Amino acid sequence: EEGLLVRGYVRSVAKGVFVALRGGRTGRVKIAELSDRYVHQDKIKSRFPVGRLVTALVESVTTGGDVAGDVDGDVAMKIELTMKASKLKKAGVQWSENKNNNNDDKNNNK
Repeated sequence: EEGLLVRGYVRSVAKGVFVALRGGRTGRVKIAELSDRYVHQDKIKSRFPVGRLVTALVESVTTGGDVAGDVDGDVAMKIELTMKASKLKKAGVQWSENKNNNNDDKNNNK
């Protein structure tokens, strides 16, 4: 569903980041949607390693055609995601700018 916040694990990186979602679905984050700042192609695999848990926003869902090789008649589904902080913030996601901060505000108040 468009506008839905989802969490999933990075499945692969190739011309974008592919994220394993619930229900056996896979979403794609285009390179331009990985961050508000430019992410160089050479840095994508190190910034988004396979297995990393990520939060994304569903930008679009399109269906059409049968899944290749499927005998049950399942419909192919393309799920386009964004991980741009500006778009996630509009959707209500909040997190610390400190990469080492695991929601540990009590340590910041000492």
